[in-house]
Amino acid sequence: MFAGEVGVIVLGVLIALAAQQAMDEWRWSRDVERTNADLDDEILANIMNGAERVAVNACLQQRLAMLSDAVGKGEGRWTARPAVATAPLRFVLPVIYRAPNRVWTTDVWDQAKANGVVGHMSPTEVANYSGIYEQISDLRAQNAAEVRVTPSLAVLGFDGRMDAATRDRVLSSLAELDSLNTWIVVIANQIAEKAASSKRRMSPELVRGTKEVFAMQRRIRGSCVDTEAGWKLMWPLMAPTDESA
Repeated sequence: MFAGEVGVIVLGVLIALAAQQAMDEWRWSRDVERTNADLDDEILANIMNGAERVAVNACLQQRLAMLSDAVGKGEGRWTARPAVATAPLRFVLPVIYRAPNRVWTTDVWDQAKANGVVGHMSPTEVANYSGIYEQISDLRAQNAAEVRVTPSLAVLGFDGRMDAATRDRVLSSLAELDSLNTWIVVIANQIAEKAASSKRRMSPELVRGTKEVFAMQRRIRGSCVDTEAGWKLMWPLMAPTDESA
């Protein structure tokens, strides 16, 4: 009699534990599903920043080439060559080189790691997201480096004499900016290629935002902005009904 009662109790406990485990697994699966959608949206927003950089790449390369050629040929005398001041922001000192300074976000991924959701994703999902977010962090570091290096070109905003030491220092900064911009473009394309396998597509709001960003860059920089190259990066991630024109 007693053994039978114990068996019933044990069976009840096991059933309760199994039910609790099933409920926990269901909740985690829902959390993973929601997090996947949020991660994809965050990645797509970063890809929009990458598309902007691809679109203005030719402008930045032309500017760096012009400055490096002028500095390299300088023979002691320098004539100021500030950038055209058509940006919304107005600075006290002349702007020499103006690359987009964007926020490359990893907030959703950081939160997913902190709250344990990543531990309930498949190994393939974790590997894919981890690889993409590592590159987004690289983009953030490269963009931050641009911001640090750019002020070293301030001397080019003023007429005056340029000695050999200054010329060498400026050329070194221009070479570093050229490398940073090139790698941002390369990494942005790589992230877009990796994300193309996702089922998530850019929202109409994100597509409209991209159009506005491209239009703004056209107003600031002119015809050197290659919007076609920017849209080409994004096309695989857009819904069939999206229009980039």
